[in-house]
Amino acid sequence: MTAKVWPNHTVFLDFFNEDAKEIWARGLKDLHEQVPFDGLWLDMNEATLFCNGECPEGSDSYRNATPYSDNSWYHMFEDQSVESTYSLPFIPGIWNLDNMTLSLNATHPQSGQRQYDTHSLFGHMEAKATHEFLRGSLNVSRPQKLEGKRTFLLSRSTFAGSGAYTQHWLGDNHRTWADMQTSIAGVMNFNMFGIPVVGPDTCGFFGEAGNVTQELCARWIQLATFYPFAR
Repeated sequence: MTAKVWPNHTVFLDFFNEDAKEIWARGLKDLHEQVPFDGLWLDMNEATLFCNGECPEGSDSYRNATPYSDNSWYHMFEDQSVESTYSLPFIPGIWNLDNMTLSLNATHPQSGQRQYDTHSLFGHMEAKATHEFLRGSLNVSRPQKLEGKRTFLLSRSTFAGSGAYTQHWLGDNHRTWADMQTSIAGVMNFNMFGIPVVGPDTCGFFGEAGNVTQELCARWIQLATFYPFAR
């Protein structure tokens, strides 16, 4: 699956494929040779991108989704309303389920599984593969510096049970009293989902810095002392 994310054009690996996990591990090992990290932060891994589905080759604009097993899709149809999962009858809220993410009608090349059935597991499988690299349980040996050390891994996208492999934060929130309050439920919910180390962006993420009153941030920091994790 090709997409447009922060580094411009991006390719998402199929973490259900053992060969892809090895490619990922080799990339992490190469990265460690340049930046000797002790831990890793997996962001934008819902996966989030700046096209609705796959970006057409050479295009920087928002386009409707296409399965990466057939790049002729966006030439065949003007939109995703024909034989696709783009427009579903039970869309929650205002966003369709292909909005700024992988095409739900994309197919995993090796297994034949549809993204429609596996989408919520993308971050979970990426975290699992990364954890296996950090633990040295893949064919690619981990860097010598990491031997015998307890590493840190943080992922934005997770699934029930991801706590066996990664820590989690609650994603982009707002600098408001309301979001400070709801962060409590967010932390407790994820504890029930099997992720013990979880927390929100303390003092909030979205909003101008000047909108955060000293009292709001002070109270949020006080609350964060009771979180398992505070970012």
